[in-house]
Amino acid sequence: KLQILSETRMQAIFDDLNAKPESALNSDERKLRDLYAAFTDQGAIEAHGLAPAAKDLARIESARNLEDVARLMASVPLATASIYDIAIAVDDKNSSNYSIALSQGGLGLPDRDYYLGSDPELVKARDAYKTYLAAMMTLAGFDNAPARAQAVFDLETSIAKVQWDRAENRNATKVYNPMTVTQLQALTPEFPWSAFFAECNVPLKAPHGERSVIVAQKSAFPALAKIFAATPVPVWRDYLAVHYLHSFAAELPKRFDDTDFAFYGGVIQGRKQQLPRATRAVHLADNLLGEALGKIYVARYFPPAAKAKAEQLVANLVKAYEADIKT
Repeated sequence: KLQILSETRMQAIFDDLNAKPESALNSDERKLRDLYAAFTDQGAIEAHGLAPAAKDLARIESARNLEDVARLMASVPLATASIYDIAIAVDDKNSSNYSIALSQGGLGLPDRDYYLGSDPELVKARDAYKTYLAAMMTLAGFDNAPARAQAVFDLETSIAKVQWDRAENRNATKVYNPMTVTQLQALTPEFPWSAFFAECNVPLKAPHGERSVIVAQKSAFPALAKIFAATPVPVWRDYLAVHYLHSFAAELPKRFDDTDFAFYGGVIQGRKQQLPRATRAVHLADNLLGEALGKIYVARYFPPAAKAKAEQLVANLVKAYEADIKT
């Protein structure tokens, strides 16, 4: 009920923005309205086809060596996929410090068990995933799509085999492995970290010396690097392209969006239908321009009295926790 209420309120905000003349909009309002309009203008999306993605797909297709592949994996604008995920996070053992966190990645299915498990539902999901990969490649104009989809699936299966399982990943001590970039390169010599870090603008020198990182699944990292080096570049290109199409399916023509939802929404999540396009548009704006939308939302729907009530509730919780801790 709360989510539907929030969606209804956000939709009302966009209805008002759409009714305003251009000259009456401030900078934030213009950004919000433009984003909403672009996402909901399905006629323009269909008319443009894959043209807006052509430059990105051409960049992926231009990869000629493993350094190129590592750069593409690290590209934030491309939003493809990588065997190593990177994030900036608070250091688990030094809360005053930010750290670069590296972890295993690279799967299109939610978990390694989807590739390796024998449960009938997992087998069904695997088969549907292979069909999905081939369908997305076909829509993008790839020739020999079924064979290329199988190669991508086989690659992801090999990645899944060396990844840690959920039980291992829950071990907070085991997933905390600080090391310098030099030590990381020695651990995984087959992976071109310099190219990877350069693409996502991570300098190898930190203010106090060499850059350090925190590696999660330490024993899996060398095996992932060996898979990286052993996989032909054309297979990596297909892998990156199909993950790129997945990332931007909602902004591509309806045939991509529907195919992506049929698998990830239907097979994986068990959903019967998509939310209305307008509702998805307000969620997109909330995700990408949440500060700008939140400013309007709070001014309209969260008066000072509501804030005071929430602060009093939190103060009462703190008192209750204090009494609880003392006993």
